[in-house]
Amino acid sequence: GLMAVLFEDLFDCHTIDECQYMFSILSSRSPRLCFLVETRAKNALLTPMIELLKRAAKTHHHSDFCGIILLFLAYIFPLSDKSGLNIKSDHNASNATIIDFPSSLPPPSSSASTSTSSSTST
Repeated sequence: GLMAVLFEDLFDCHTIDECQYMFSILSSRSPRLCFLVETRAKNALLTPMIELLKRAAKTHHHSDFCGIILLFLAYIFPLSDKSGLNIKSDHNASNATIIDFPSSLPPPSSSASTSTSSSTST
């Protein structure tokens, strides 16, 4: 628990670039951290990781670092862990993706249909 609190304080006080270096130290010891998942200290480890992920996502220059954090969390926590499940089934319905299709699409080529009909007749 103390180590997770220490990393939380370190991540809060430093820039994202410095946090990347400290995170590499933390992730190099990830096999030793798996025991934290079965104790109460898992929230002490999960909280600073989520906060660091939020900070890194805001900068838009550290998307690779966000992926590294997510891979680390996927390695440490089992898939059945309650922190990764959507128990309330909340969905983001306000996120609407608008796709612009071109107004004129080229007609499909007729050569593809003739080549398949000639191969099936033999």
